[in-house]
Amino acid sequence: MLTPERQENPQADPAEINGLAIDRFTAAHFLWGYALGSLGVSPLLTLTLAIAWELGENRLKDRYPYMFTHPTHDTGRNATVDVLAMILGRRFERYQRTGE
Repeated sequence: MLTPERQENPQADPAEINGLAIDRFTAAHFLWGYALGSLGVSPLLTLTLAIAWELGENRLKDRYPYMFTHPTHDTGRNATVDVLAMILGRRFERYQRTGE
C-alpha cells in the first residue's frame, strides 16, 4: 500500500526538467494524445483530460513524490506546452487515420 509523504516540492528551475517549455516528458504527452485519439476519445475530452492532469499533477507530486522521477512542480509554460502536446498528438492520430 502506498503511504503518502506529504511535502511541498519546489517549482522547477527554468533550465531543468519541468521548468523548460519543452522537455523529455513533452513526447510522452504527445503519445498520450495519440493513444486517446486512437481509442476514439473526442478532442474536447482529450483537452479536458490534459488540463485535469496538469492541474492535479503538482498535488500528486506533493503527496507521492517517490512515484515521480522529477517531483519538482511544473512551470506554467511547461504545463501549457504539455496540454498542447496532447492535443497535437490527438490531432496527428486523426490526420494519419483520415487524412484530414
